[in-house]
Amino acid sequence: MLRISGKYIPFEAQELGRMMHYATPLDYDKWMQANSFRFKLFNAGHIPGSSLILLECNGKRILYTGDFNDLDTALLTGASLLEEELDAVIIESTYSQKLRSDRQKIELELIKATENILEENGTICIPAFSVGRSQEIMCILTKYAVDAFCIVDGMARAVNQIITANPESIRDYNLFLDALKKIHSVRNKKDRDRALSKDLPSVIIAPAGMLTGGSVKYYIKKLYDDPRNGLFFVSFQVEGTPGYKILKTGQFQYKKKFVDIEAQIKHFELSSHADRTGLLELLKNIQGTPKVFCMHGDNDSCTIFAQETIENLGLDAVAPSVGDTFKI
Repeated sequence: MLRISGKYIPFEAQELGRMMHYATPLDYDKWMQANSFRFKLFNAGHIPGSSLILLECNGKRILYTGDFNDLDTALLTGASLLEEELDAVIIESTYSQKLRSDRQKIELELIKATENILEENGTICIPAFSVGRSQEIMCILTKYAVDAFCIVDGMARAVNQIITANPESIRDYNLFLDALKKIHSVRNKKDRDRALSKDLPSVIIAPAGMLTGGSVKYYIKKLYDDPRNGLFFVSFQVEGTPGYKILKTGQFQYKKKFVDIEAQIKHFELSSHADRTGLLELLKNIQGTPKVFCMHGDNDSCTIFAQETIENLGLDAVAPSVGDTFKI
């Protein structure tokens, strides 16, 4: 973040160094004591290492979900759903008003579309988040034995090394190792040129997932004007990002003007967030009558979900505004 957005963030390299000096690596399912409170981390299923946090202080028990996904994916095991008595739950609401399609069905649709492009000697560019989504796409391509020259570029390569050193962070380490053998990690311009060769059907996985930066911009500029190629989005695109613009208009900014993309544009929603069913299931599993705080959602998803929690589960729920304070 310092390199990408340094002047827009409230810390510098000195603060980052101090934080790293005092950081302590933690495991799941182990209580940690910190002054007057203690806490335990649980698998959140969102990205490798993501955590639900159970906090105890002054006799009160609070669950902070952060982002979580309750379903298994090609890369991760779904979140651990707690069956404990709590006083409060702070829960994400990203997809509180959505039901996701069957994940295996989406994977098969992605593979079918990929094979169709490859049969025409085209190249597929897949913008993907460096942490989690790039590795999931690698595992999906390997699981279905896609026959093509596949590469991964950008910061995803460094993340691959971190996951390799932490095999417990993913669901199927052997599948991930197979993916590392099958999918070439870009080392230089020669690797990029090979993947872009019109005579070699290939798949390119490159951050950033919303086209806000990263190596993916280089590939799109090389591939956008050929209808044999494909541009496959595999994650949510935030309004205002270049990826969102492409999905809405079929255009992207190139050499200070907007140009039409001739490549085939597709969107496969491989979400790493729990949907409406998963969010409600987590709340149903919890014991007691905790106060529920609905956070982290677009538009009215937090306020609507809070009202639905009151009506459907009989729990006291609220969608806090910035600056609100509450006593548990």
